[in-house]
Amino acid sequence: MTNNPQFDSGSGEEVFYTLTAVCQMLSISRTTLWRMSKNSLRTVRIGGLVRIRKSDLDRYLGDHSE
Repeated sequence: MTNNPQFDSGSGEEVFYTLTAVCQMLSISRTTLWRMSKNSLRTVRIGGLVRIRKSDLDRYLGDHSE
């Protein structure tokens, strides 16, 4: 597996981000991300690892933008 924070097979499948990648993209702490996940940001488990779908992140940011 590569160090790439997002996974996309190139076949139109959903893109998933690691928690670290989302924290870096939004310049937030893991604690803030955890709070966001408790406030409707959906996370998914893939083989025991927690990931965030790009579509869920986009939806959350759209719903919570000023």
